[in-house]
Amino acid sequence: MSGTLFYKLFTLLASISLFLTIAGMVVPTTFTPAFWGVSSLIYGIFAIIHYLLNKQNVKKIMLS
Repeated sequence: MSGTLFYKLFTLLASISLFLTIAGMVVPTTFTPAFWGVSSLIYGIFAIIHYLLNKQNVKKIMLS
């Protein structure tokens, strides 16, 4: 149950991060290139965490 909550939280944070990255690319005057660089890095980290959580969930389903 808590795993699902974490997954949803990571999904939300990754979505926000991706949105900020796109906004940074589209509106370079509002967001500095450094900002969306950091934002895309954060998104990358969340994507990796996502993948690992997914992998664990698949293992749990297969084992049960």
